[in-house]
Amino acid sequence: MPNRGASGNLNPREVLALQRLSHGLVMQMGVLALLIAVVLCGFSSRVQETVRSWFARKPVLLWAVPLILTGIFSLAALAARAWNWSLGGLLLAYTAAPVACMAAQGPGLAKRPSTLDFAAILFLWLPLEFGAGARLVALPARGYLHSVAYGIAILLGLILFLGFRWFPGLKYNLPRNPRDLGLAFA
Repeated sequence: MPNRGASGNLNPREVLALQRLSHGLVMQMGVLALLIAVVLCGFSSRVQETVRSWFARKPVLLWAVPLILTGIFSLAALAARAWNWSLGGLLLAYTAAPVACMAAQGPGLAKRPSTLDFAAILFLWLPLEFGAGARLVALPARGYLHSVAYGIAILLGLILFLGFRWFPGLKYNLPRNPRDLGLAFA
């Protein structure tokens, strides 16, 4: 509880601390909202087709994805005052491992999943499931950065499995009519 003087007002230092806290919370919510918006855009068939055409023309673009996603996470960690070199390196390795699995197979339609596809899924899932890197993050920032890491993982999964390499019958689309919304509850 803030220390209130005789008049019941906060002192200037407490006001500044509360302003910093509220600014930090707004920024954190903004980062999470932005990740959710980008993930939802990934379900658009038009976006999927655009990303597929980029990777078909220049498959090497896939290697920019780990750098971009690590940059996003690093900015979020900086905003939470939790960034360090070990955490940045761990996230770069986390995002590069599934990309390496997919890049080794090349872009395009795959007839069926391969061992490397399953390895990419495990590289995306297991580190989050077992809290890899949690000890590198201060306790107050863990929940927020874990949420950011999940957003990064979902976004990377969409890029890899809907944009770079996809499978027959695998369709993720936004609802196209009101009946489609009901399918989410089925």
